[in-house]
Amino acid sequence: MHGKAVVRGTSRALVVVDMPFGTYEESPSVAFRNAARVMKETQCGAVKLEGGARMAETIRFLSERGIPVMAHIGLTPQSVNVMGGFKTQGRDEDSWASHEEDARAVAEAGAFALVLEGMVEPLAARITKQIAIPTIGIGASAECDGQILVLEDMLGLNPTPPKFVKVYGNLGGQIEAAVKAIRKRSRSVASPVRARFTGRGQFLTSLLVVPDAVKRRSGIGASVPCPLSACPRRAPVALRSRLALMLGRDDDGKVCFPALSDGMKLTPDFRLQ
Repeated sequence: MHGKAVVRGTSRALVVVDMPFGTYEESPSVAFRNAARVMKETQCGAVKLEGGARMAETIRFLSERGIPVMAHIGLTPQSVNVMGGFKTQGRDEDSWASHEEDARAVAEAGAFALVLEGMVEPLAARITKQIAIPTIGIGASAECDGQILVLEDMLGLNPTPPKFVKVYGNLGGQIEAAVKAIRKRSRSVASPVRARFTGRGQFLTSLLVVPDAVKRRSGIGASVPCPLSACPRRAPVALRSRLALMLGRDDDGKVCFPALSDGMKLTPDFRLQ
């Protein structure tokens, strides 16, 4: 579970797990059962659920039973299908009263913090001043007490980040370029093994030493060594996709699987372990 992995990697941070859609809306008792399981299995510090006044009863039920709750109003992604899409909330001043009521309801029910998402700045500022608990904004201006920035958006891993996000890197593009470079190199006759040119006008690669386990699974056959150039066409997809990354040279200059010589094994799906 992702929450459990995050908790293992923290020492001081408060880890809040977002309750999945369908795990808390049915009733307060269902929400408590699922939230208790999340907290026990992940060892997180709190849970978050979406909804304003309509979820106040559930928030109170959980809080009274020892489960800290972070509330979430404004643009609520789990309800986007009934909200008409990912639209900024509060553009119409006539809707402000309902958002303010949502904020007061969850605060009075026992929420320890409130996420304001996709909300115009004047409304976010009003709510922050009206309630005693801290507000955390995500696309709701700097008027909130805290800010959320999704890591994938910030690092450029999301090809379509929200308009309000400031992107600080382009890891997505760098990863794509690196993968394309590896793919191009692995398909080249001269790489990862240097080719030798013969008088007949053919390129021959160095010889590949194929472990018995690979031969049995790939159908390459018993003839070893064999040309590397022939192996990818005859081996299954699982082997072809990993071949270039696994190859190396032994002391005699032959292509081999060096990791296998260090006590490692090749699994049936051609993964090293």
